[in-house]
Amino acid sequence: MFIPSLIESLKNNKTFYMSSGEQYRDFLYIDDFIDGLIKLMTNKNKKILGKKFNFSYGKSYKIKKIVAIALKMIPVDKEIIKFNSKKITEELVINYFIDNNKAKKYFNWKPKVDINSGIRKFK
Repeated sequence: MFIPSLIESLKNNKTFYMSSGEQYRDFLYIDDFIDGLIKLMTNKNKKILGKKFNFSYGKSYKIKKIVAIALKMIPVDKEIIKFNSKKITEELVINYFIDNNKAKKYFNWKPKVDINSGIRKFK
């Protein structure tokens, strides 16, 4: 929900409270996720029964970078982004990366929407 919340705040010129933005996240556009699920559900290969598959972009981005990309696309005063206004809890995973190699191998699946295109579609 980070990207939709960020875009909504920028579009409405509302203050956006967030952490330092030093965390890394692996974002996947919903259309790519649905494509992966369809490939999984329609696959006839018996070898996949009981296996777990990850659908992800396969690359993590620093949250600050996501904010910078969004600010380039939706020009507003940068001051509405309030970095360090939310604390990072000890339980929070700082670098979140998901390995999608198994989905690529079994379904020849790969994400089509990169981070810039995905943010552009939201705006």
